[in-house]
Amino acid sequence: MLILAATFSVLAQGTANQENTKRLIELLRHPTFIKLRLACRSQAGELTDAPPPYKEKEFISCQSFITQNSTEQITIWNELNLYYEYRVDLIRDGDIVSYIKDAKEGIETAERRPPSWSSAALVMEPGREYSLRSINLKEWYGLLGPGRYQLTLRRRFIWDGDWVQSNPVIFEIEARKPESIPETVTVRLAPSGLQPSLETERHHLTSDVRVTVFVANNSDRRVRVNVVDLYYGDRLQLFKDNVLVPYREETAKLIRSKDETAQPIDTATADFFLDPKTTSGLRELRLSDWYGPLTPGSYRLTNRCRFEVDGPWTRDSAPLVFEIVAK
Repeated sequence: MLILAATFSVLAQGTANQENTKRLIELLRHPTFIKLRLACRSQAGELTDAPPPYKEKEFISCQSFITQNSTEQITIWNELNLYYEYRVDLIRDGDIVSYIKDAKEGIETAERRPPSWSSAALVMEPGREYSLRSINLKEWYGLLGPGRYQLTLRRRFIWDGDWVQSNPVIFEIEARKPESIPETVTVRLAPSGLQPSLETERHHLTSDVRVTVFVANNSDRRVRVNVVDLYYGDRLQLFKDNVLVPYREETAKLIRSKDETAQPIDTATADFFLDPKTTSGLRELRLSDWYGPLTPGSYRLTNRCRFEVDGPWTRDSAPLVFEIVAK
């Protein structure tokens, strides 16, 4: 009798769970009780639905939030594939912006069949706001040009369910106006720990060569620096015994990708300035990151810099001459 009672209890519990699951699915198929909120990150990192203007080709990231206003606790599932659950709608100057190829293909796959990948559960209490997915506009549209934009986000909670739409976020993207670099702004190189010299001298270094990039601003005005991405803002050239040394394969790919703006470019949170009639250390570079291990021999290194996205280059620096001697 005890076994029989336990069996009936398990069956009843299973039936109740099935009924709860079925009821939840129907609720999420028509989720009128769910509210989505969308906010975008400013350059200062603040989340807002009215961000200040972005610059052309700038990396734009947004954050989605969710609130459910039913009378009970609700569980939703977050799929790993963003194209299954989300749609991003972007309008520029009144025209709909098209998705890039990868986004179109992801959406087509999501529309053909329900997801078969894993998901994570989010248990939501009534009236409480929760963070959802971060939205990177480059994954949907690539990098955006100048214009006035309106962005909204849609999400569904069942594969064949209704979509819930977020609030609109309106923002502008301004065209870049790169500043010219005065001829009297020059780049200098020195082994780390040393100051740059106007004299050409040969340094004896170990194979792990690190150099400091200095900028001499001999002009009468301050020079603004925004780019801090060394693979975009620096362009080294290294010669060994008068033969150009190629970049590491990974470094070469990274440089090409950033030049084509396919990857985000690191910029300073706030612009900083090089004061007139001063020499400032800009950053340290480790040559093995660019070229791999260096073998013994005589080397000559030059560099040039740019200080903003799509900005002009400085002239090549005076060469840093050094020798690596076998141990």
